[in-house]
Amino acid sequence: VNGDGFVDRMDADYISRYLAGLEPEASNPPGVMVGDVIGEAGDPVGNGVVDLMDALYIAKYTSGRVEEP
Repeated sequence: VNGDGFVDRMDADYISRYLAGLEPEASNPPGVMVGDVIGEAGDPVGNGVVDLMDALYIAKYTSGRVEEP
Protein backbone atom coordinates (compact mmCIF):
# COMPACT_ATOMS: atom_id res chain seq x y z
CA VAL A 1 0.00 0.00 0.00
CA ASN A 2 2.56 2.61 1.01
CA GLY A 3 5.02 1.44 -1.64
CA ASP A 4 7.94 0.35 0.55
CA GLY A 5 7.77 -3.29 -0.60
CA PHE A 6 6.73 -4.71 2.80
CA VAL A 7 3.34 -5.71 4.18
CA ASP A 8 3.35 -4.27 7.67
CA ARG A 9 1.42 -2.17 10.15
CA MET A 10 2.45 0.97 8.25
CA ASP A 11 0.23 -0.21 5.37
CA ALA A 12 -2.80 -0.50 7.64
CA ASP A 13 -2.04 2.94 9.04
CA TYR A 14 -1.67 4.36 5.51
CA ILE A 15 -5.10 3.06 4.48
CA SER A 16 -6.68 4.54 7.61
CA ARG A 17 -5.01 7.89 7.03
CA TYR A 18 -5.91 7.81 3.31
CA LEU A 19 -9.58 7.18 4.10
CA ALA A 20 -9.51 10.11 6.53
CA GLY A 21 -8.10 12.33 3.77
CA LEU A 22 -4.69 12.68 5.42
CA GLU A 23 -2.59 10.85 2.78
CA PRO A 24 -2.51 10.94 -1.02
CA GLU A 25 -3.38 7.74 -2.86
CA ALA A 26 -0.34 5.46 -3.05
CA SER A 27 0.04 4.24 -6.58
CA ASN A 28 1.75 1.41 -8.38
CA PRO A 29 0.78 1.69 -11.22
CA PRO A 30 -0.47 5.27 -11.02
CA GLY A 31 -4.12 5.50 -10.05
CA VAL A 32 -4.32 2.13 -8.26
CA MET A 33 -4.12 1.60 -4.50
CA VAL A 34 -3.11 -1.99 -3.92
CA GLY A 35 -4.58 -2.97 -0.59
CA ASP A 36 -7.92 -4.59 -1.36
CA VAL A 37 -7.43 -7.83 0.54
CA ILE A 38 -10.80 -8.63 2.07
CA GLY A 39 -14.29 -8.68 0.57
CA GLU A 40 -17.89 -8.82 1.69
CA ALA A 41 -18.56 -10.73 4.93
CA GLY A 42 -14.86 -11.51 5.38
CA ASP A 43 -14.48 -13.23 2.01
CA PRO A 44 -10.70 -13.53 1.47
CA VAL A 45 -11.07 -12.21 -2.08
CA GLY A 46 -11.02 -8.46 -2.53
CA ASN A 47 -14.18 -6.63 -3.50
CA GLY A 48 -12.63 -3.81 -5.53
CA VAL A 49 -12.79 -1.31 -2.66
CA VAL A 50 -9.98 -0.32 -0.29
CA ASP A 51 -11.65 0.39 3.05
CA LEU A 52 -11.21 0.04 6.82
CA MET A 53 -11.92 -3.70 6.62
CA ASP A 54 -8.76 -4.03 4.50
CA ALA A 55 -6.76 -1.98 7.02
CA LEU A 56 -8.07 -4.16 9.85
CA TYR A 57 -7.17 -7.36 8.01
CA ILE A 58 -3.64 -6.12 7.28
CA ALA A 59 -3.21 -5.14 10.94
CA LYS A 60 -4.36 -8.60 12.05
CA TYR A 61 -2.16 -10.29 9.44
CA THR A 62 0.97 -8.41 10.49
CA SER A 63 0.35 -9.33 14.13
CA GLY A 64 -0.05 -13.03 13.24
CA ARG A 65 -3.76 -13.21 14.11
CA VAL A 66 -4.96 -14.23 10.62
CA GLU A 67 -3.50 -16.07 7.64
CA GLU A 68 -2.55 -14.51 4.32
CA PRO A 69 -5.72 -13.94 2.26
